[in-house]
Amino acid sequence: MQLLKFFMVAEPQPGTLPIKMHKTTGPKPFILLSSQRTGSAFLEQCLNSNKEIHCSGEILLGYGGTYNKLPPKLFYKHRRFRTLWQALFSGAAFFPIKSIENTWKINPDVKHIGFRLMYNQIKRDFRVKEYIKNLNNVNIIHLQRKNILKQFVSLKLMHNQSKYGRHSAHVTKRPPLVSIKINHKEAIKYIETTLLQRKNSLKLVNHLNILSINYEDMIGSKGLNNDISNKISSFFKINDQSYVSNQVKMNSSNLKNLITNYDELVEVFKKTSYAEWLND
Repeated sequence: MQLLKFFMVAEPQPGTLPIKMHKTTGPKPFILLSSQRTGSAFLEQCLNSNKEIHCSGEILLGYGGTYNKLPPKLFYKHRRFRTLWQALFSGAAFFPIKSIENTWKINPDVKHIGFRLMYNQIKRDFRVKEYIKNLNNVNIIHLQRKNILKQFVSLKLMHNQSKYGRHSAHVTKRPPLVSIKINHKEAIKYIETTLLQRKNSLKLVNHLNILSINYEDMIGSKGLNNDISNKISSFFKINDQSYVSNQVKMNSSNLKNLITNYDELVEVFKKTSYAEWLND
């Protein structure tokens, strides 16, 4: 922890960060702002199917930026160890601003270049928060899931994926249907936290050009549906084309089939403002 604090001090401090996003030549920077289990990896792949766009992964976790080495096989099958390894050895855990600015330069031949950024990655690092707040001339694609309860269930299934015979958070072939018991207190806390983080994150970027996309409206048969594809092309001011991905939904069923104690949740949630999500 002391080592981490040392590196946090070593990087330029908020208020002194060189914000260089006023350039008018070269790729236009963008951020895909979202939270976990909203289809951001799917959208990243769709964006990368367009030769005029380059979207890196979650670079603040060490994925998809300038660091492209994989951890040892011993760690690779364990999500938490793999993520810790990537964040440390990519340098993103110690120098997040450097990781961001290096990503802006990763592919000078495209028209638009960006990366995925999660709400909680902004919240937990004051350097990232200050940097994002002071950006200018950067486009924001904000991807959200309207049904945050289903997002929570998807997250819990991912965290327990090995228990259910799943070994990846993103798949190209739909896995067998599984269900899980959900703690209603934990679910409500997650919903409230996500809504607050969303509000705070959007407040940081409300001075920038934002395209908002809902997960529920996004997915077509082999990628993005036509309406969302057209909105993205218009947003980036590029020619219309299909945005494709080979990823598929992991949990396509309704919540009643995904939650073993569904009736118990109904009794709790019908007293809240989130009751409508149970019928999705």
